[in-house]
Amino acid sequence: MRRPWQIWILFFFGLAIVIPGMGWLTIMTVRLDESRENDRRETELARQEAELQERISSALYRMDLKILPLIAREAARPSYSYDSFYQAFVPAEVTNNQGGRVPSRTGSSSDSPGGSYQKVASPLMFPPPQFVKFYFQMGCEQDLRSPQIPRGSARLLAENQFGLSAQTVGLSEQLLLEAENLFTYETLLADLSSESLADVSIDIASAEQNRGALSQTEAEQSYYKVPAFEKYGGVKSSSSDLLNKNAKGAEIPQIAQNSKRAVQQSRGASRGNEEFSRRLQNTLNLTSQRWQENSSANVLENNSLSQIQGGIGFAGENVNALDSVGVMQPVWVGENLVLVREVTRDGSVGDLPVIQVCWLDWPAIQNALRAEVEDLLPNVQFEELEQDTDLNVMTALTTLPVQLVVDSSSLLSTLAIGSTADQNSFAGLKLALWVAWLGLALAAVASATLLFGVIRLSERRATFVSAVTHELRTPLTTFRMYAEMLAEKMVPPEKQQDYANTLCLQADRLSHLVENVLQFARLERGADSGCVETLTAAEMLGRFESRIKERAAEVDWEIALEIDESVADFRFATQPATVEQIIFNLVDNACKYARPSSQPRIDLKISRHGKTLAIYVQDFGPGVPVKYRKRMFQPFCKSDQDAANTAPGVGLGLALCRRMASSLGGKLKIADRKNKLDRHSAGACFVLELPIQN
Repeated sequence: MRRPWQIWILFFFGLAIVIPGMGWLTIMTVRLDESRENDRRETELARQEAELQERISSALYRMDLKILPLIAREAARPSYSYDSFYQAFVPAEVTNNQGGRVPSRTGSSSDSPGGSYQKVASPLMFPPPQFVKFYFQMGCEQDLRSPQIPRGSARLLAENQFGLSAQTVGLSEQLLLEAENLFTYETLLADLSSESLADVSIDIASAEQNRGALSQTEAEQSYYKVPAFEKYGGVKSSSSDLLNKNAKGAEIPQIAQNSKRAVQQSRGASRGNEEFSRRLQNTLNLTSQRWQENSSANVLENNSLSQIQGGIGFAGENVNALDSVGVMQPVWVGENLVLVREVTRDGSVGDLPVIQVCWLDWPAIQNALRAEVEDLLPNVQFEELEQDTDLNVMTALTTLPVQLVVDSSSLLSTLAIGSTADQNSFAGLKLALWVAWLGLALAAVASATLLFGVIRLSERRATFVSAVTHELRTPLTTFRMYAEMLAEKMVPPEKQQDYANTLCLQADRLSHLVENVLQFARLERGADSGCVETLTAAEMLGRFESRIKERAAEVDWEIALEIDESVADFRFATQPATVEQIIFNLVDNACKYARPSSQPRIDLKISRHGKTLAIYVQDFGPGVPVKYRKRMFQPFCKSDQDAANTAPGVGLGLALCRRMASSLGGKLKIADRKNKLDRHSAGACFVLELPIQN
């Protein structure tokens, strides 16, 4: 092939077109898949956030319902229940559950035909209910009084008639001392809402006189409120309030306003605002309803009259009551949560109000709320709503000044379901792209290798044609010239025998060349080159001994034969014709290329190495240069210039010998110096190794 560089230019030009095109397709595919993955991730996050919002909303409903009975009960308590005893009208005789009679208690302030006013123990005098730590009221002079600590004769009455133990009173006194240190009148009064007391007060005497019909204003009146909500007024949750911060306050990356996640957050925020308003309204309605029920009937819930089953006490005109009651409000004093309200005594408009306090057990409330929503929000934390706290109505309770601290990152990770398949598809696409690029690379390498092989094969064919042409030209020229001379009787009779011998020699040379080419072609096609026979080494050598000696005699050389005793009579299976052709080619090469030679002979030795039969062929010529040893076994390795400048041959003999050796299951190699028959000789030594089969 004259111009292989043109083919390589076209090949690389094709690669220059295919590789950028493949790169562009890869980039576009990755971008499209990333866009799809971002859309999928955004959709998944929107779904997770929607589910998280639903969980938080359900948890807030549960918590508010858990605390709402406590709030409604405390907001509806009559103000006089904060005294250990108060006056109440009791019928002369009250029937108990067993049908017996219970006489009315002594100490009444006045009598009437149907009964008398008597001292009744407040329900707050006994151990407080769940989630309540202590009850007390405080005047402007920091004088604290608790219904749980009766004083003077009231204590004797409580211990003798109502079973109040001294131990219980002692514990209450300790709490009273603690309250004196924690709470001050000014602090509690300042924490209360600025809403006018007159707007929300209830006239108990008026309610007593009109207990059957409350006014419309009272029915719509609020008797409980959280100051934190009043302070923040109309604050609403923004589209990202819920998930902008995790439990530690770390910012979460913001998203585009027109994205699916932003739309979902906006909808969730709107829904959260509506649910907050609904829960807050439920809280106000229930507390108002509870107050109205107590005010209309003046039912003294859970008081000592429960000892007189079926008894009903009414606060009358002579009751020492606090008739103007403010709104009950939960406030934080340090780490303590209290329910506080103002009360003003009847007719004492100019006096400062008394503050009634229900000290809540906040640690117990926290534990109860966590247990209530453990299945929705594990390990939820609470944040106190104070003046410097940002209100988030999507996480705030409506019963207490508390909002949830949502660890959104960990919760969202637990809600990350259904996205594994898409992630696997994205990984599969990447794998497909890698496989495509690998396939392109392999295709390019295979194409380059194939192209290189085709070019090389073409060059070898051209070399072979040139070498064969050169090899055929000489015998054909000799045949033609000698045949013409003999035909025209130009050769004297005494020289005709020499001419005939020359023609025979050239015929053998031509026959040997053709035989090698045909044998190589048969091996290339995988055809069988001969039959297998079982014979000894001496028998095998005897078949071609005369032939190789004749070839050596043509150059005035000798063949030195040697057979080890270990293999002289050992019979093995092989193809004698193939072995003969290999040995003859080696001897022929030695005769052609091993001149000048230090000794006019060729050594041939047969020995045994384990399960291998080794046949050595060594000459005493100049040897084979190291740089030619790698390519000397390649077919047609001789160029047309080498064919013209060296001994006759087409460069096919050694390649043919190696392939024939492989067809026998053996191998042909050139021995190094330490493995030669004569280590001191510079000549070439070839070793044919054949497997021994009995």
